[in-house]
Amino acid sequence: MRKRAPFAQAIRFAYLGNLVAVLFLSSAAPVILKAQNAPRGTLPLFATLPLFWSMRAVIVPPVLRYARAKQWAMQPLLLLCVLRAAVVSIFLALAASLPLMSTIAMIRTALLGAGMAVCLLCGIERGILDAGAVLLSGAGSWPERERFSHYEAAGALAGSTLASGMSIGLSAWLGLPACCAVMAGLVALITLPLWRSAATAKRISSPRSIPASFPNGPKARLLRRDDKRTRFALLLPTLVSGWLGLDLAYRVVQTLLLRQGLSLDWVGAVTVGVGIALLLLFAATQAFACQPGGRSERWQQVAGAWLPVGAILVLLAASVTGRPALTIVGFLCLQAGYFLFSGFATHLIILYGRESERAASAVFLSGASYFLAHILVVPVLALTTSGTKGFVTTYAVATGCVILCVLIRYRIMEDRRVGAR
Repeated sequence: MRKRAPFAQAIRFAYLGNLVAVLFLSSAAPVILKAQNAPRGTLPLFATLPLFWSMRAVIVPPVLRYARAKQWAMQPLLLLCVLRAAVVSIFLALAASLPLMSTIAMIRTALLGAGMAVCLLCGIERGILDAGAVLLSGAGSWPERERFSHYEAAGALAGSTLASGMSIGLSAWLGLPACCAVMAGLVALITLPLWRSAATAKRISSPRSIPASFPNGPKARLLRRDDKRTRFALLLPTLVSGWLGLDLAYRVVQTLLLRQGLSLDWVGAVTVGVGIALLLLFAATQAFACQPGGRSERWQQVAGAWLPVGAILVLLAASVTGRPALTIVGFLCLQAGYFLFSGFATHLIILYGRESERAASAVFLSGASYFLAHILVVPVLALTTSGTKGFVTTYAVATGCVILCVLIRYRIMEDRRVGAR
């Protein structure tokens, strides 16, 4: 276990930085472009970028299966660092090329092309992280799974705070090229702990690898193939409906604040403030991460189920009344709900991978659920934002999605209780 500690630490650090570049190009960039009078279709167009992030569902599992068949060992740390270096290079290229572009259409095209490449690279990284989390979390090890899921959720919050919040304010003050240069430095900075973990693994572990399949020993495999299919059939719609509702709500909340009269720098300040508050919540929850079955676990399950519903209802009311204060309250609750749901989703994915004893299956479930959700986000967002009551319609659809997620989620919990008995 000591030899695996640097790998687990590296995966947790990598989870923290995985979404920073993705959220900047998929969420912050369209808000910045809309503030510069970009065309109406900008939001749905940039909503397609997470589809490239979820392509890990078809890229990473074949690699894992081939490695298992050949009895290879995964060497993820160097690959993760190479992927981060490629992302930094793309941001530096953007910072150098954007000042040479004279029209908003050219800038939008450059950001969209860079977003495709960055999301694809970060998606492959995420697939490696999910597979590593499955392989390194012991069967029945609740604290380790919870630790991975907490770091993944904190990474989503950090990405929202740094990319969707700080970058919007920087763009208003310094301009978009300088903002891209800062993002390059930020991605490089958050990669430093990963390099440090790689150096630690080099000193204490030889070879620097983790097995590409599960070791021999006591197994926690699902008893029948039908059990695996039934579990997958319940998990997939749960994750799809949850991601769809949260993503619909999140993608229009900053534009709603702009529409209600807040300036671009104030929108960035609100996003940063909300993110910092919830990162403090993450730090507080870490103190209770090793208490399975206790009050903290039950509280997170209940709050993770109903907080997104309440947040989207508050934003629905804010879109009707036009009150920025109500929108900010809804934004805070939405971020908290996203934090809890993201951790819940990662926990379920790791658990599914452990029970099926296939890391590739967990990666496929993670990527496929996100891909299907964002396939639906693009047409739904295009339809709901095209009318005069676009915000109201969008939040009404999002409310229905998260309620569906809650209902299926309770079905899964009930099935697990029955199976335990």
